[in-house]
Amino acid sequence: MSDSVQQAYYVTIVGLGLGIVLLSFIVAIVFLYQRRQFQHQAELNRMKDIYDQQIMKAQLEMQEETFKNIAQDLHDNIGQMLSMVKLTLAAVTVDPNIPHHDKLMNSREVLNKAIMDLSHLTKSLHSDRIAHVGIVEAIQYEVDSIRKSGLVKVEGSFEKGNYYLGEQNSVVIFRMFQEMINNALKHAKATQINVSINNPDGNTFVLSINDDGIGFNVQEMKSRSNSSTGVGLRSMTNRAALIGAKFDLQSKPGSGTKVTITLPLSR
Repeated sequence: MSDSVQQAYYVTIVGLGLGIVLLSFIVAIVFLYQRRQFQHQAELNRMKDIYDQQIMKAQLEMQEETFKNIAQDLHDNIGQMLSMVKLTLAAVTVDPNIPHHDKLMNSREVLNKAIMDLSHLTKSLHSDRIAHVGIVEAIQYEVDSIRKSGLVKVEGSFEKGNYYLGEQNSVVIFRMFQEMINNALKHAKATQINVSINNPDGNTFVLSINDDGIGFNVQEMKSRSNSSTGVGLRSMTNRAALIGAKFDLQSKPGSGTKVTITLPLSR
């Protein structure tokens, strides 16, 4: 092989090697850039999630404070006025033979029911009571109240156990329960609601609500960003995530709805 050919061969090999090194360098730069972009986007998403959770937590705290104030005002003002009217009516001796006797007795019954309904409302609104009696008793009270109202047939199954969730978690779970019951009554047109609480592994709180309502297409409803139901479902999911719970909803048109909330017990 002549010197010129050999030199050209070496130049080609060296050029090819440098080309490979340069190409590898460019690929590495592109890879690192894309990786950094991915990490940056992931960090932005993480910060957005934290910000959204902080906003939701603040909104929930403001909502609970508003509920407390409303409950206290109802108890202190309207509750006391109704109690005074009840005492006044109770002090009146009613002769069955006097005119309007039936109307007066009916007024007493209506007043008693109004006082009971007001008492139930204030207890449901006041988060301090939820934290005091515990999540299971608070939900049992709601189930009993719905059953007594006669609006719908409701059954409750509550497994005994120490369900300590923490004050904030208990309030969030209870508000979600109230919203799901409200949805079953107002939108699902349910005639039967089953509520259960259990602890399948000794370390987990599981709340389930089943209804025999009209049901709906879950994916379709989630995609409707402007519908109240779609927004409500996302809000439920976000609130569950805020306290480390899992929110699962299953429904089909004509097959009712089942909602399950799962949360590790506090230690």
